[in-house]
Amino acid sequence: MSEQANHHFVPKFYFRNFSEDGARIHLLHRSSGRVILNAAIRGQCAKHRLYGPTEMERMISGLEGNFSAAIREAIRTAWAPMDLRLTEECVFRLLQATLFQRGRTIHEIDKYEAGMESWLLEAFKQHLLNSPGIEYRDRMVKDIENGSITLRHDDTWVAMTLMIAALDAVILITDLRICLVRNHTDFPFLFGDAPVVLCNSHYRNVTLRGVLGLQTPGLQIFFPLNARTMLLMLDENVYSGRCKETDIVDVTDRSDVSQLNALQLHHSLTNVYFGREGDAEYVGDLWNAHKSSIVQSRNVFRVEKGWLVDGKPEDLLLHGFEPHLNFRLDLSFVKCNPIHPAEHQPSRRTPELAEEYNRITKIRNEQIENERRLKKNGGPS
Repeated sequence: MSEQANHHFVPKFYFRNFSEDGARIHLLHRSSGRVILNAAIRGQCAKHRLYGPTEMERMISGLEGNFSAAIREAIRTAWAPMDLRLTEECVFRLLQATLFQRGRTIHEIDKYEAGMESWLLEAFKQHLLNSPGIEYRDRMVKDIENGSITLRHDDTWVAMTLMIAALDAVILITDLRICLVRNHTDFPFLFGDAPVVLCNSHYRNVTLRGVLGLQTPGLQIFFPLNARTMLLMLDENVYSGRCKETDIVDVTDRSDVSQLNALQLHHSLTNVYFGREGDAEYVGDLWNAHKSSIVQSRNVFRVEKGWLVDGKPEDLLLHGFEPHLNFRLDLSFVKCNPIHPAEHQPSRRTPELAEEYNRITKIRNEQIENERRLKKNGGPS
């Protein structure tokens, strides 16, 4: 019963892909920089009843079975002696697994809650400032500004919201090129407690607005599958190099592996994991090389004035986005020419996919609203 109540936001099957014995894993604890050996997998990346009722955890476990099978197939395909290709079903499951894993972590929940709280408080503040006849207006505005008023969503509600949104959003990344990266060095791929990392080297110099959206040109997604294999998705319209020439990319340069591992260090919340005890020194050295430059990944919220929206000036714009990690990728197998910020024009990679996503989302929202009304009026649930 205690294991069922301990809901894992990075599943145990994923840990076992890296573990040497299937039961233990080694980790670096970010706040202290300490390396801890032989930690039990069952206690990692878990929170008591994060997903609410046991039935919900069982439903998620069913999805994990599909994701685990797709990841195993991807690893087999990457290392097969003959030239194999991923099946369409496997590709779809990998896309699902990637976005689902991205959405379910405590790190993502924290980012969502902080961003939503900032947005709601600022919206309420503007309501107070601009609406007539509000009693205690100045006091409430002051309380918002000094942090005395806070809003906190239930973690279970946020987790479910993010996971449902992730599955709906899969269509948005179906246009990305998929590569399997094979690690031939003596350095392993690491993974953190938020192992799916989004980057955008093409828009690396664009820092005043979000460029990590799922339909943003230049998007890159990195997801380690085991110590020797990584899933890479990227916009083939703006990147060149070996990542565009072949579906299987062989990496023999330690620098490439360490850069990919640095993404995990910079994006994780609490721990970074590795499978072999003998790699502890490498992990510690990598941490020491990066710890001074790591800025905890948090969504940015700004109140903007004078912006143009669809060509029309806005007096006030509430603007939230996820910024770049404080790390610049320079992989030998992914080439691009980052644009100057002045050249940036907000756009979508594939507008028709975004339109289809909006259509699907509208239908889902209408269904949810109809169900809510039925329940409110005493109709069938």
